[in-house]
Amino acid sequence: MTSPQTPRPSTATGIAFTLADYTLFYGGAATAILAPWWIVKAIGVIVSGVAVAMLFALAHDAAHGSLAKSRWMNRLLATICFLPSWYPYTPWIRGHNHLHHGWTNVAECDYSWRPVSPSAYSAMPPWRRALERVYRSWWGLWTHSIVEIWYKHMAMPRESDRRYLNARHLDADRLLVAAVLAANVAVCWLVAPHWSTLAGGPALSPAMIVAAVVVLPWWIFHVMFSVVTFLHHTHPQVPWFRTRRESNFFAGQVQATVHVELPVWLELLLHNITVHSAHHVDPRIPFRNLPQAQRRLESTFSNDVIVERWSLRSFIAVTRKCKLYDYDTHTWKGFTGSAVRCSTTDRVSTRMLSGGGTF
Repeated sequence: MTSPQTPRPSTATGIAFTLADYTLFYGGAATAILAPWWIVKAIGVIVSGVAVAMLFALAHDAAHGSLAKSRWMNRLLATICFLPSWYPYTPWIRGHNHLHHGWTNVAECDYSWRPVSPSAYSAMPPWRRALERVYRSWWGLWTHSIVEIWYKHMAMPRESDRRYLNARHLDADRLLVAAVLAANVAVCWLVAPHWSTLAGGPALSPAMIVAAVVVLPWWIFHVMFSVVTFLHHTHPQVPWFRTRRESNFFAGQVQATVHVELPVWLELLLHNITVHSAHHVDPRIPFRNLPQAQRRLESTFSNDVIVERWSLRSFIAVTRKCKLYDYDTHTWKGFTGSAVRCSTTDRVSTRMLSGGGTF
């Protein structure tokens, strides 16, 4: 729909971007260790964290088969690019490609930023309601990303995930991530402290280097991508559905997906990961072709595609309005039960009744 013929990915381009992003990642790590000034060390940590996010975006595309031409090369690049974010390949395919893209914003399938209903929230014990308030706050989204997505479904998949996964592949992918992480920690702990004074900088303890090179970049990645992925499918106009029978392709991939407009340089830096509606319509589109596909989609379905120019103010406004979701009335609500001014009911019912979800 967004393109008469899906553009083919370039293996050489995919490898080149992978090498460039890894160079940035290790360059930031080296700066954090070697720089003689603390402010430069801090910049190195931030650069390394941004590079983790960039590599994750490449891994995401490779897992969809849109970074390289061959299936095995996409598998290899995805596995390699996921390593700094500690994501194993096999559960990601299940959670993202199969569930999230297969049943976008369907609560019984898609666990990515699935909102809680007012009745479910009221039934929670006090400690869990407090945690939910942190999860849906503008400053606490990263906690949801780490606990509810990475830990529960990637690092330690639930039984509901495992029954659909190849156990041998899952164990191999998790072992690889753990081995690479352990090797990075070992180098930072045993070897890197001797490097910290080579450029005349202060001597760093092993724990400080592990924090600067391994932990903080991983946390920065979660801070960045929790904001991005939250905004992909959370908006006062975005509908969620309780069951698969309530949704269809158009409702999930077009109406329930937000194009978050960032400055061009930032979209390029993150490999167009926020050009999201076109990606959901056709995940095979390489990231470099997404802006053109997105323009076609928006011109064709201007009343259905949600476009939100990012700003700190608009981001905080979305987190304040979209706390709970009433699946019966298709209305976003706050924790106090107050509904937001813009309901998703009209957008859902109009498209469902017209049968517009069929291509």
